[in-house]
Amino acid sequence: PRQGKSTVEPGGDGEQSIPVIAAARDNGIRLNLRMRKATYMFSKQGAQAIEDWGRPIVKAIGDAPEVVGYDMGDERPLTELYDIVAGIAKFKQLDPSRPSMLTFWDPASVRAYGPYVPLNVTDVYPLDSTGKNAAYMYDWCKKVARDSNNQRQWIILQSFGAAPWKPHTGYQAPTPEQLRLMTWASLAGGARGLIYF
Repeated sequence: PRQGKSTVEPGGDGEQSIPVIAAARDNGIRLNLRMRKATYMFSKQGAQAIEDWGRPIVKAIGDAPEVVGYDMGDERPLTELYDIVAGIAKFKQLDPSRPSMLTFWDPASVRAYGPYVPLNVTDVYPLDSTGKNAAYMYDWCKKVARDSNNQRQWIILQSFGAAPWKPHTGYQAPTPEQLRLMTWASLAGGARGLIYF
């Protein structure tokens, strides 16, 4: 079967997510639910507000295997650690079977959030005008594994960019060989999961 992963925003009380989850199941796609709202609620509304908002969504998705985790943010600053950690902790109570994850490209953020995040996700796109290559992913994933005491990590691999025959400005689309090298280099470096973006 085909495999893929996408992030979707649950609507309302979670019932609106049911058709999306069913479509994912029918097409072999795995989903993260975007639960970022939970990471903005704690300071202003408290832990009970996170629970009141999240519980119906978790109940609606039940044990659907298509939902693999909760997306709690992307490149969030360290000044927001308090609220983010509260949202992650509440979702761990509501659904201990699925990890909450944050996405970073900065090793300092990975280290700072590491004790509180069950799953690190990093997004480093090496095929740009800086001269890095696909093999860079091995070094990156190895560094994240070392800096996080080998905590579970997924990597978002670059599968976008300008066509290879266009001038090398900005990101370049990987060739099949580069994508294969990034995949294997990431796994060899310590990644436990892959997302193609």
